[in-house]
Amino acid sequence: TEVFRKRKDAVRSRHPTHSVAAIGGKAVEITKDHKVGPALGPGSPIDKLVRWNGYILLLGVGHESNTTIHYAQQLMEPSNLEEGDVRIFDNGKVKVVHLTNWPTAGFGRLLEVMEPIWKKSGIVKEGKVGKARVKIMRARELVKSIIKELRKDPTIILCHPEGECKYCDRVRKAYAEGKLVIKDVPEK
Repeated sequence: TEVFRKRKDAVRSRHPTHSVAAIGGKAVEITKDHKVGPALGPGSPIDKLVRWNGYILLLGVGHESNTTIHYAQQLMEPSNLEEGDVRIFDNGKVKVVHLTNWPTAGFGRLLEVMEPIWKKSGIVKEGKVGKARVKIMRARELVKSIIKELRKDPTIILCHPEGECKYCDRVRKAYAEGKLVIKDVPEK
């Protein structure tokens, strides 16, 4: 990530907890306005990547580093996104900013369920660059596949036993009460 971010042609968003670096023709467009607003929600770089069906490249890391999966989680209500105040450095001074749509939970069994599906379907293509394992996929296809499986079994997202995680407990309660909502993946 740091090697990519430090490239001369990389454009970085200014979000205090989930900044994104982009390279290419839409780098400015994908990172602009990503300052203090939603880390992953509507208008975020990940949202744009999904809407534009851009590529995700994982170089030397697995899906546990794939922030797009948190984007898919936020399409559930209740979502795993919280809000709160954080301190940031801005021009050498400490400043408190209020953040919304900030992911707080893990992936639960999601990766265990999804990785064989992605492999079989060809959504995720794997290879090597030098000695590094590489995974490449289209953002929208990845998110759609997650939503499809969450609609079959929303408990795959749960990461903690009952009483150990606010988010997991909210999902359990909503599911038990028939109030769990899973939204469609946004198109363009």
